[in-house]
Amino acid sequence: MKIKEELKGEDHREFSLIPKAFGLLELEAKNLITTMKRMLWLTKIVSLVEAVKKFMFEFGLIAQCVKKMLKEVDKDSELADVEAVSAGNNYELGNMIAEAMAKVGCKGVVTL
Repeated sequence: MKIKEELKGEDHREFSLIPKAFGLLELEAKNLITTMKRMLWLTKIVSLVEAVKKFMFEFGLIAQCVKKMLKEVDKDSELADVEAVSAGNNYELGNMIAEAMAKVGCKGVVTL
């Protein structure tokens, strides 16, 4: 009987707080998991950005090397040779493209 009397008082109210505390802990755990997922995504995004930066840097270096190797094509015959190679070694088509390029200029567009 003494145990029942002790549970009837304020102690009983303290026991009723335990499920509420567990509910709050569960909510906080869910919030923590959500926050951790967001942080993981942010980490992945930062890693991706760093990879893109590295790629762009390396691409810039490659572009600089290619610019050093560039050679201007001055003569129409050289242009016809280049166009023939780009047309799969078809010199007839290469000459046609070279003639069209001569008409539109080096910044023009030729559509086949």
